[in-house]
Amino acid sequence: MRLIIAGLLCVFSGLCSAAYLRIQVPTGIYPAIGEAPTDIGATMFAHLTRLLEGKVEIESLEVDPKQEWRILQENPYACFYNKVKTPEREKLAIFSRFPMVAFPSFRLVTNGKLSLPAEIDLATAITEHHLKIGVAKERSYGEHIDKLIAEMPHAFVFTSSYQETLAQRQLLLSGKIDAMLEYSEVMLEYFRANRAARQLKFHTISGESPVVFGYIACARSSQGKMAIAEFENAMRQNSYFEYMINMYRLAFAETEYFLLKSELEKAYHRTNHITAQRLGKRLR
Repeated sequence: MRLIIAGLLCVFSGLCSAAYLRIQVPTGIYPAIGEAPTDIGATMFAHLTRLLEGKVEIESLEVDPKQEWRILQENPYACFYNKVKTPEREKLAIFSRFPMVAFPSFRLVTNGKLSLPAEIDLATAITEHHLKIGVAKERSYGEHIDKLIAEMPHAFVFTSSYQETLAQRQLLLSGKIDAMLEYSEVMLEYFRANRAARQLKFHTISGESPVVFGYIACARSSQGKMAIAEFENAMRQNSYFEYMINMYRLAFAETEYFLLKSELEKAYHRTNHITAQRLGKRLR
């Protein structure tokens, strides 16, 4: 009851401090082992929470991944991280202006038995080769690919859980499905000790942005709006940006690192010119 009263005071009178702000973050959704994007996303979010210590109280929330977006509509305290921003999702949640993570765009991963060029048009490849492609049902692959999946569902094999996705990777390796949409570094990390995985090929999808950003998404509520404001204030700090860049320096090969560093600089420069000027001087 105290939290409810404090929240009402904060909304209607502005007399409470940020210490009354609390959010709930799903746990157990993104495994921490064997998933490069998940590891970085969790690490960056943990760093953000340290910067907000004493301002935001963060609680754990057990959520079925299939119910994520419904929970955001029903729970005013809910916030997710590492989420792809699309026009449809922006109707359901408030997204941070700044990306929290960035990764090279999704690749069409094949088992090497197909003769496909290094860069492919996904719709053409599906039509000409009658591909069956593995995807996760509740995941966004970006606006263009999401639209293609909706238009050609017969070409995709959907998984509904993380365990099903792991099983699907084995189906790809054995040739029982033709391809999967995934980050190259995720597949390489997962199959690192498996020599048979050397046959995998990673095809660039034409028309896609070179980088996919992951953002913080909070419920469209007064609590969600305040939480996003606090996260953005922390993300404006020079120390946060430098920490993020260093994470990518350690996690990625040189070519990918410089690509991601460049795109993150652009993203932060576009949304906060003054901060960008300060960061630019230190990162050149």
